[in-house]
Amino acid sequence: MKRRFRCLWCSKVFTEPDEVFGSRRRSSYRFREYLGKEALHQTVRRCVAEEIGRRLRAREVTEPPEFIGLDEFSVSGRRLYHTAICNLVKGEVMEVVEGQGQKEVGEYLDSLAEPGRVKGVVMDMHEAFPP
Repeated sequence: MKRRFRCLWCSKVFTEPDEVFGSRRRSSYRFREYLGKEALHQTVRRCVAEEIGRRLRAREVTEPPEFIGLDEFSVSGRRLYHTAICNLVKGEVMEVVEGQGQKEVGEYLDSLAEPGRVKGVVMDMHEAFPP
C-alpha cells in the first residue's frame, strides 16, 4: 500500500518511494501477493538455476582445472537439490548438475575431456559423497 502525501509548499500530491518497483511505477496488492506466494515456493530460485545451467552448457568447454570445488544447494526448500561444480583455479562455476549425489557428479566428471587432469576436489563432508 502506497501512502500519498501533499507538499506543504506547492500542494502537489506524491507517494512514498517504492524500493521494489522504483519511482513512477505502479503495482497492485494482488500482484505483490502473487509474487510473494511464488517466491515461497522457490519458483524464482528454480528458474535461476535452470537459466544458469543453460548458459553454462552454451559456453565453450575448455580443459578441466587441476582443482574442482563441489557444493550443493536447495532449489525447492530441502526437497530438490542441485550441485555446483566450480573451477577453483579461476574461481568460476563450470557446471550445475541436478541432484546432489555421487552418481550425478560422477557422470559430469567422466564426461570431461581429460578427467585425469583433476588433482583434487574440495567439498563439504556430506553423506551423499562417501569417502
